[in-house]
Amino acid sequence: MGSIKRTITIVASTVTKIFPFPQDDVLQNAKSIDLIEAFKVGDVSLAPDGQTVISDTVYKKSFLTMVSADEDVVFKIPLSSLNRKDNGGFVVPLNLTTKIQVTRCNISIPETTGLTAGEAWVLCVHYTK
Repeated sequence: MGSIKRTITIVASTVTKIFPFPQDDVLQNAKSIDLIEAFKVGDVSLAPDGQTVISDTVYKKSFLTMVSADEDVVFKIPLSSLNRKDNGGFVVPLNLTTKIQVTRCNISIPETTGLTAGEAWVLCVHYTK
């Protein structure tokens, strides 16, 4: 099992409500995506690339969305359900195998209020090689 930390950064003057997850050859070639963890302010001091972690206000209204090759939504999960501290130390395993072809993954929010340029969502993806 391996793990990769990823950040999704809010760019200046954004009006978008959908923030794409970076493409990654390691994850695309993984046998399965086993678990995704979301981190918030207080869990980590800074994102791996040095950005400030998103505010609690934005975190609480953020969703991780996974879309399949045929454009069906595989999962739309509140980020708070992917945080160990918000869930008594437990995160539900996803166990996404290659049988489910997730082609796009993003973080979505219902409104852009509260977004600050340079802040970032921080996720850790655990996978099986």
